Amino acid sequence: MEEKKEEIKILKETNKDYYITWNKIPNTSYYKILGCNELFEYQELLKTTNIIIKIEKEKLINIINIKINAIVLDTETKEETLLKETTPLILTPNQVSTLNIKAIKSYKGLSISFQSKEIYDRYYLYERKNEKSILITETEDFQVTLNEWNQKQIFYVEAYKKENDEYKLVAQSNDFHPNIIEDNKKIQTDLSIIIPVYNAELFLSRCLDSILFSTNKNYEIILIDDGSMDTSRIIMNWYHEQYKDYIRCIYKENEGVSKTRNEGIKQATGEYIAFVDNDDLVHPFMYENLLKTAKEYNSDIVIGKALIRKDIGEHTICLNLKENTCYSYEKMMLEKSNHTINNIFFVAVWNKIIRASIVKEHPFSDSNYYEDTSFTRTIYSYIDTFYFNKDAYYIWDKRFQKTVGTASNNYFNKKNQDPLFYQKKYRDATFSCIENGNKNKIQLLLYDSIKEIIEYLKKINRLNKENRIKYIYDEKILELSKKYNLLENPYIQNNNEILQYIKNLIGTKKDL
Repeated sequence: MEEKKEEIKILKETNKDYYITWNKIPNTSYYKILGCNELFEYQELLKTTNIIIKIEKEKLINIINIKINAIVLDTETKEETLLKETTPLILTPNQVSTLNIKAIKSYKGLSISFQSKEIYDRYYLYERKNEKSILITETEDFQVTLNEWNQKQIFYVEAYKKENDEYKLVAQSNDFHPNIIEDNKKIQTDLSIIIPVYNAELFLSRCLDSILFSTNKNYEIILIDDGSMDTSRIIMNWYHEQYKDYIRCIYKENEGVSKTRNEGIKQATGEYIAFVDNDDLVHPFMYENLLKTAKEYNSDIVIGKALIRKDIGEHTICLNLKENTCYSYEKMMLEKSNHTINNIFFVAVWNKIIRASIVKEHPFSDSNYYEDTSFTRTIYSYIDTFYFNKDAYYIWDKRFQKTVGTASNNYFNKKNQDPLFYQKKYRDATFSCIENGNKNKIQLLLYDSIKEIIEYLKKINRLNKENRIKYIYDEKILELSKKYNLLENPYIQNNNEILQYIKNLIGTKKDL
């Protein structure tokens, strides 16, 4: 009868290690821990006299099982004899991916990017020193800036995903020497990236570094300073001098974000245009993925995901697509109207690339209030097909709690002190697409704009009350009804709530 083999088991598992144990085997000189690789060949991992050991997971990549051999050693002849072996312990395949490290010269020192297709929840940057790993920093971003560094340093990165309140190691880098600086070579200009700048000295370099790490190099960055009163212009000049092939700078008096972006639109030479706020981050693969889709389908617009950073450890992904998708204009608008598409994602100007000729024909309005709402609604109406890329990420970083690229406080203080000032601006921005949008799509533009307003009034609890806020929106809806006969709009006819709202409005507000 065959002798039963000893059992081996995992006593404890952490993100980085396995703690393994087995029954003590009498008369053993020491134990050999063997790992079976993917070719089903056992290799020796280590020797020990203990029956509880710790094995680092990174040493078990491509190991599919492990077993323990109890060895008797003849002290005179030094010959080894196998006394017993355990039953192999099957390991869950270690799904640790490899990420690359790249580095560029930054205004603040050396900027290091952790480049992988995915965005992870936490990164650890280590320095390799005397065969040890010394933690330098921990971050949620896929890049860090080191103020002090030297070319003798060797860096190493680990990336973790959060699962059930624990962080699991999912990717790691090879050792990296900082003297290997990213080589920036532009062949052509496919994309113009427009960045309004206003008092952005605390985070402008961080934003620009993220774009300079882009895996597609066929872009230009157009920086437009909107009358900054800090050191933003000095930082802009430094990047222009360091990266002349990529960065152009424009300086103007303070006029607000709309005119500032429009100045960049005039200067753009790329086939496509992208917008970035100067306190946000662009994932290294974002523009490569968006441009690849644009070229493949000759598309007027390609949209990526948006990851919103809210606080330490908090983030939301808007429209978390599993596959690349394509929407018609009608489907796009109805999906947004049904809240399948997050409204922030819909109106944002920064998570997409748009054909430059369309943007140049329909730039931003002169208003600096809800300018993204009026711009995107208008632009979308001139596009028939919308492509979405599941692997493109824009990072909207709200941790700084700052509105970026907008006009200065001095500019905004010039506004009328009307208590309904912002309500009127929101109304005008929402309905501006009716006047400026594609007249061939007017019925859907009308429906979507009115539906958004009714939902907004419901949200602020003003829908069923006579009040000044509701009045300014009702006034506009009545004006549109007289011009376009909203009751015959096929989209409105299919929505009982909106249809009834307009009927009641016409019946009770004839004298408006």
